[in-house]
Amino acid sequence: MMVKRYVVRDMPEALLRIRSDLGKDAVILSSKRIHVRKWLIWRSKRIEVMAAVAGDLPVKIPAYHPSALGQAAAKPENVSEKAEEQKRILRGETSNMSSTMSMQSIGDVQVHSANSIKGITSAQEDTRQVLLPILDEMKKLTYRLQQLSSQNTVFVGGMNQEHFQLQQLLVQQGISVDTVREWMQESGVLSMPKVGDYQLLLQSFRNWFIQQFQTFAVPSPIQSTSRIVAFVGPTGVGKTTTIAKLAALHVLSGERKVGLITCDTYRIAAIEQLRTYAQILGIPLEVAESDAVSLNKAVDSLSHCDLLLMDTAGRNYFNQRSTQDVQTLLSIAPIDEIVLVLSLTSKAEDLNRLLEAFSTIPFHKFLFTKLDETSSYGVAAELIWKAKKPLSYITTGQNVPDDISPSTKDFVLKSVFGEGHP
Repeated sequence: MMVKRYVVRDMPEALLRIRSDLGKDAVILSSKRIHVRKWLIWRSKRIEVMAAVAGDLPVKIPAYHPSALGQAAAKPENVSEKAEEQKRILRGETSNMSSTMSMQSIGDVQVHSANSIKGITSAQEDTRQVLLPILDEMKKLTYRLQQLSSQNTVFVGGMNQEHFQLQQLLVQQGISVDTVREWMQESGVLSMPKVGDYQLLLQSFRNWFIQQFQTFAVPSPIQSTSRIVAFVGPTGVGKTTTIAKLAALHVLSGERKVGLITCDTYRIAAIEQLRTYAQILGIPLEVAESDAVSLNKAVDSLSHCDLLLMDTAGRNYFNQRSTQDVQTLLSIAPIDEIVLVLSLTSKAEDLNRLLEAFSTIPFHKFLFTKLDETSSYGVAAELIWKAKKPLSYITTGQNVPDDISPSTKDFVLKSVFGEGHP
């Protein structure tokens, strides 16, 4: 509620100012005569009017009668009565303003009196209690409409209720609408007749999905024949910690001698972080610059190792220059596998853009991090589908080496159909 104070010469002036400032729904709360001091000595008589406006104040609107307009036009206003009313106001005979004042003379502004602020507050509270449930329902409805709008029902003509339900499931898993459209078209579910059985439709789509992903859903960890494995990816995805986890797993297995190479000379303390892990695991670490001489020297220094895990600098790969720098670095050494490391907490739109940025880099497989920090990760299956590359490992925390495991087919299915997938 907005409350304003007016000091005026007479009530017509007050009514005009209230109409101009607060609109036609204004309410006069009180009025009283006051004395205004001017020039230290002379005191002028004025009227102090308190007015308010708010949508939650109960305003009584009189019934509209078309005949009244004609009567008002035919019957001129009694000027003497109006003048007498103004005199009574100036004499203070209506100081409490307990009666409702009409503002019809200046534009049908409806106001009513209020005995006290307490009475208005009570009315507001009653109104608020009535409106709260309605507002809550309106918020829920608005949120639902926003969800439906963001999900973008793309198949207007060819979709029935079961189709829409399947689309909604896939979009809720974080898969982009464009990919959902492509999958539903290629799976043939849109051409299925309306059978009124969503589970039958879902099973048909699931069978198609398994068939299409049977190659890329197979786990693809580091191959036993690979010696140099490079890890690339944007900043903040956890490449260094992931390399430490993989190194620890191979050290604990005792099957291969592991060495570490870091080319991340940009990030503060990146070298020290990996050196700490190397000291704990008792394995060698070499630091290389992004040039052929330095990198080849590091590789030669670790010639006694069976497996070299190479950490590259996290860069802004939306910048073409950064992508070219990594591409040049990876072409120097005889790298057997290139692993693209991405975080599942990133937005699907950003991950798809990163995949486009890495289209010039011939990476071999994905590695997804931070699975424990998200509840929907359908974008993982979407990236595998677009790149036609398998998934190697998934990380689920910061603990070395516990929070890493090879990918499974079940993970890919859950990423698309949710935890309770059929």
